[in-house]
Amino acid sequence: MRIYLNTSVYGRPFDDQAQERIRQEAEAFVEMLAAMVAGRLICLNSDILQLEVHRNPAAAARERIEDFLRHGAETVAQTDEVLYLAQELQQLTLRVHDALHLASAAVGRVDDLLTCDDRLVSRASEMQAHLARRGIAITVMNPRPFLALMKTTGGESA
Repeated sequence: MRIYLNTSVYGRPFDDQAQERIRQEAEAFVEMLAAMVAGRLICLNSDILQLEVHRNPAAAARERIEDFLRHGAETVAQTDEVLYLAQELQQLTLRVHDALHLASAAVGRVDDLLTCDDRLVSRASEMQAHLARRGIAITVMNPRPFLALMKTTGGESA
């Protein structure tokens, strides 16, 4: 299964773990990382993901996230195709970086884009429908339900 994790997922282990939800999302990330290392998940990176990580002012977190990114199977470059699709997605009132993440995931032909951003998750059906009209099947969801689905389906696409 091919997945794309946006920056919010990679950063979850470094957020305040006092909130149950944040702790659960961090635990889901750790389980997905183990699945990547074991070869059960193929995770794609992107130029926008690497840029956002590079701009993280917390050096220790940035270095650990850069280590995590090394488990990515490939990096989707910010090509004209990605930029064009991102512009289309911005018409759905997505923020620039969110549109670039989704466009990178779509061009990389992932099955699932995972995010801890409630705004993106709440608009998933709109984005998925737009991409489906272009022949791109991708699911946008939070890592917690993704992991639950992955466990119940034995690793088949969520």
